[in-house]
Amino acid sequence: MFKPVLFSLAVAATSFASTASADNLNILFVDGGFFPEITYLQPGDTATFINETETSITAEASDQSWTTGLLAQNASYILSVTSTSVLTFNVAGDPTKAGSLSFDLAPLVDNDESDDAGIEEVDVSSD
Repeated sequence: MFKPVLFSLAVAATSFASTASADNLNILFVDGGFFPEITYLQPGDTATFINETETSITAEASDQSWTTGLLAQNASYILSVTSTSVLTFNVAGDPTKAGSLSFDLAPLVDNDESDDAGIEEVDVSSD
């Protein structure tokens, strides 16, 4: 009686452990650079580079360990991100148009931006 229960628990634990899935995040080539400039992800995720400019363009790792190859307008390239991936990149031949991947937690709201967004602090304490 106990063996089937333990086996069932082991199978359930294994299935829960394997339900974690990778995310796919888009990085757009736009006139002037990348959007977003910083993409927050985790090892195992993929980053899809999409060329939204009117010219062909290539992105490459800052150490040239990976490249998207030449992408025509509206073409895309999927980069599988690992814990050893180089996380900084730029437009080939133009290091001023750069972006990065980050394993950090994404910030929720920048305090300076909250004022611009019309968000006001409200005192909800009772007197």
